[in-house]
Amino acid sequence: MAHNVGLDRSIKIRPFVFLLKLAEDPELNGLSDKDMAIPVVFGKSAESFDRCKQLILKFREEGAVAVIPDDESIRTRKTQSRTYDERLEDIFNIANTFKNVLLGASLVDLRMIEEQVRVFPKQHLKARIAEIDALPFVDFIGLPAEQAVLQLGKRFGAVKDTRRTFMPSKAPELFTKESLIYQKFLDEVPLPLAQGDLDLFSKRVAIEFGISIEQVQLALQPILINSDQYTGSKLIELSMGGKETAEAFEKMIAKVFEVEFGFDAEWTGRKKREKTGGYSDIFVVEIDRNLCGIIDAKSTQYYKLPHEDYTKAVATYIDAA
Repeated sequence: MAHNVGLDRSIKIRPFVFLLKLAEDPELNGLSDKDMAIPVVFGKSAESFDRCKQLILKFREEGAVAVIPDDESIRTRKTQSRTYDERLEDIFNIANTFKNVLLGASLVDLRMIEEQVRVFPKQHLKARIAEIDALPFVDFIGLPAEQAVLQLGKRFGAVKDTRRTFMPSKAPELFTKESLIYQKFLDEVPLPLAQGDLDLFSKRVAIEFGISIEQVQLALQPILINSDQYTGSKLIELSMGGKETAEAFEKMIAKVFEVEFGFDAEWTGRKKREKTGGYSDIFVVEIDRNLCGIIDAKSTQYYKLPHEDYTKAVATYIDAA
């Protein structure tokens, strides 16, 4: 938490649980991404549920102007100079991001209701939603910052947290054969790690250093044991690098779909089309079900996915098949 950030003690809410509970309310009958703008503004605690519900119903009938006031509730220091319409657009973009996360995490199904695409909690999650909602909140004000963060991210049902609080990006600066192999691996082998990549690297380095393949892999044990953590750490690092790391980020996402999910994945980020349209960053195929899809990656320090991006993507991208 930055030193210049204050905590509003009145805000005590699990945003995604709150949205899922609204989405399963029979009177609301699901939530569209624009519906989610209401809890973005007014959702502060469990006691906000009924108010948000009534405002969503009113919003559907009368529009945003009738329920979202042009006052301090939707202004920050950085948005004082923005018009009401510009601030509304910001709110809708935030709401759309919440919808995208719910969808990307496979927590919701989509249905067309009254000519709107709305999200509904997956049936098997409803009991879990209630279970999580009953858990006590993490005390961010009373607990030391690191302890509070670890409690927040702890696996559901875990008795204790066994994660490392820091994952080094490279080996210590030691001029030993083991440390050189370790660093060479981090520099040259793409993550997530495929067995074929490990075998090729081990054979090549064994010849280069004049040692056995077993010795190479023994030197790599620290990273092989924690492969998922290194992969996640590297993915986050590349995701925040902007233009400098965009290509590496796209290629790593393609590798994740190949190694972790078993898809055929092709990086198409530099493919060109002479006439109209263009290619997304990655083309994926799920062989078992004969399905394909396109992925557009964004490497940016601050996540932003405007509400209009989906329409733009449909009109622009052409798959690589």
